[in-house]
Amino acid sequence: MAPYSRDGLFEKVGPYVTPLHMGLAIPVLLFAYLFLHAIYDVFFHPLAKFPGPFPAKITRLWITWKCYKEREPYMLQELSKKYGPVFRISPTLLHVSDATKLPAIYSRHAHKPKHYITSSFGATDSLLHMQMHAEHSKYRKAIVGPLGFGGPFGFIDRSEDINDLISGYHAGLL
Repeated sequence: MAPYSRDGLFEKVGPYVTPLHMGLAIPVLLFAYLFLHAIYDVFFHPLAKFPGPFPAKITRLWITWKCYKEREPYMLQELSKKYGPVFRISPTLLHVSDATKLPAIYSRHAHKPKHYITSSFGATDSLLHMQMHAEHSKYRKAIVGPLGFGGPFGFIDRSEDINDLISGYHAGLL
């Protein structure tokens, strides 16, 4: 018999692979996975440097519960007073309560990653699906330029105005 044959391996391991052992191994492996995933989310995730409540670093269930109990807006306002304008509300989600911080997060000049592309019809990308900022900007100016989105249509030009608008809306919820 060869030293590494399948039959020899089963003869050695087979008696130990019982339904009881498998029934115990599955929950242990599941717990180990969840524990290691929580360690990653708390300490090594790209959003780990942002402050926030501890449950927010591990799970989304706490904010789901607050939403279910209709306490989410009030809780977010309290947390923004405690942690500042940008804080973590789930392992993969930030809450931004100050509109002046949005340009730092959503940079207009950033190149979009591959997962940004959802679908594109035809051989060329549409304006919404262009990844390179320079190409997107060129086509956007050709479309938006004649329309003049700004003063004539009464759109908000400054982030301070947006912040006042959001604050007024948020105050109306209370």
